[in-house]
Amino acid sequence: MTDRVGTCREVEFSSNGIVLRGWLRSPGGDGPQPLVILAHGLGGLKEWTIPEVADALVGAGIAAMAFDYRNFGDSNGLPREEVDHYGRIEDWQSAIS
Repeated sequence: MTDRVGTCREVEFSSNGIVLRGWLRSPGGDGPQPLVILAHGLGGLKEWTIPEVADALVGAGIAAMAFDYRNFGDSNGLPREEVDHYGRIEDWQSAIS
C-alpha cells in the first residue's frame, strides 16, 4: 500500500487460530492517539475504499487500522471467499483486542 498520509505498517493478528492481516496508519507524533478499526462489508477487501477513509482519519489526527476478514484478501482461512458471519464477529473482537 502506498503511504499517502502519516506512517503505515503491516499488522497481523490471530482470530480463533486464523491469521488475519492488514495495516495500521498513524498520523505520527507523540501518542496516544485515538484509533478507528476498519473492515469492508460482505466480500470487500481493505484496498477498495478504506484507504480514502483512512486518509481523512489520519489527516484529522486519528490512527486507522484496516484488515481483511478470514477467508478474504491477505488473511488466512478456508474456504476462500466464503463469508463466515460468526467468524467475522470473532475477527472484530480480535482486532479490538
